[in-house]
Amino acid sequence: MKTNLCFALLLAIYCGVLCAAPEASPAYTPAQRPAAELRARDGLPYFYKKLKSGKPATIVYFGGSITEQPGWRIQSEKYFKEKFPKSKIKAVNSAIGGTGSYLGAFRAKRDVIEHSPDLVFVEFAVNDSSTPPQNVIESMEGIVRQIRAALPETDICFVYTFTVKQLNTVRDGAMFASELAMEDVADRYGIPSINMCIEVARLQKDGKLVMAEPGGSMSAVSGSTLDAETSIPKNASGQIVFSKDGVHPYPNTGHVLYTKALKRSLEKIEKMPGAKRRGALPPPITPNNLENAKSLEISSPLIKLEGDAQVSSNTGGRRAISAIAKMNPPASAKFVFEGKALNAFSLIGPQGGLIEIFADGEKIGERKMFDGYCTYPRLQIIRLADFKDVKKRNIEIKVSQKGFDKRAMLFERNRKYFDANREKFEKFIFEPAYIMYTGKITPFGR
Repeated sequence: MKTNLCFALLLAIYCGVLCAAPEASPAYTPAQRPAAELRARDGLPYFYKKLKSGKPATIVYFGGSITEQPGWRIQSEKYFKEKFPKSKIKAVNSAIGGTGSYLGAFRAKRDVIEHSPDLVFVEFAVNDSSTPPQNVIESMEGIVRQIRAALPETDICFVYTFTVKQLNTVRDGAMFASELAMEDVADRYGIPSINMCIEVARLQKDGKLVMAEPGGSMSAVSGSTLDAETSIPKNASGQIVFSKDGVHPYPNTGHVLYTKALKRSLEKIEKMPGAKRRGALPPPITPNNLENAKSLEISSPLIKLEGDAQVSSNTGGRRAISAIAKMNPPASAKFVFEGKALNAFSLIGPQGGLIEIFADGEKIGERKMFDGYCTYPRLQIIRLADFKDVKKRNIEIKVSQKGFDKRAMLFERNRKYFDANREKFEKFIFEPAYIMYTGKITPFGR
């Protein structure tokens, strides 16, 4: 019990501190429903029509770290290529570890729509598990409506993964809150959903599987550290070891189980009737959905950078961004904003500093580009402001000259790394790649 409680606290920090969605909209409680491995709804008619005719097809994998891993994503790509050898299938990895559907709504255009996919797998249930259901609805519906408006013949499929935190819920045949909210979106738009967790939970209940290695912990939420693979599919007791940390499956154990569940469902979907012309978008579930979410590169002339700030196209190989600014204190970014949701997509890590947000000269908040995992740099969405009304505001994001105790913010297990590498933590900078928003941005001073 104590171990599970500690894990739950860590996962809440991982999913809720820097990548938090905006403050909850009016209370919304999704309807309860039992878990099902497949809810086929309208299926994937356009995608399978292309594959069966031998035409080329593109698949985008859109999600968090469980999708970013070389697991079910790679294995399902191989499955499609072997099953439909006449089709030239292109797979695009648009997953970013440690991020949920809120960021997904702001990057849907660049990371999904611009690839003109025939199928989009969307996996955000785990990273949305600490997000209020209303906000999940707003983000997921925003993603769907953006894709359907731009590419009406692109099929979408929701896939659900889980962690040890949700094990008991899945074992009981139920669904956790973020999945339930996503199911409401899937109902509205006829999107199939595949729950890859049910067979894993059954094996655990039968004593044939353990969710994590003894002493395993979640030490990273993105990057190559998630690519570890165990050499033995079972432990000394003959049980399948699902993962090291209760979150990220091993590619040759937990991910294989996920892929088998996916295949079982896809084979049923494939047998469904062929494509029918998809009609106009139905009315939205919520008017607050993020179908108008936008992203603006930090290099845009609409953003005025002042002080010690340099923009570079050298992103360190990060596929999710095309340029990044390095801003040393007291550098600032200025623009005029007319809208509600305002965010930055930025690196956080050992060099992360403190930023202060000003609207019309009044300080409205501050954010640290640092958290307990920051022994390595990673991309995160940083919520800057959520305005109640829409009007023009002069925005300044200023890099503070104030420092803070980074060692104290790190998880205890990461403090030894800090002590051995203090020089890596000495700077306090801001490294944004995008401003993400709903509304309009114009040049500062106009």
